[in-house]
Amino acid sequence: MVNFDHPSQIPAFAEPWFLAFKADVQIHPVMTMQDLQKAGPAIEKAVKEYAS
Repeated sequence: MVNFDHPSQIPAFAEPWFLAFKADVQIHPVMTMQDLQKAGPAIEKAVKEYAS
């Protein structure tokens, strides 16, 4: 398991494995409760815009 402070860090971690070892890297993002709370307004906006 690897923890990142920001999703933008994923390529710097994963690309060397792809290139050097032709590895199959699977990434499963997980949100904490705090992450979900921060995302709340964006989720609400998406629901209003796309759910009908």
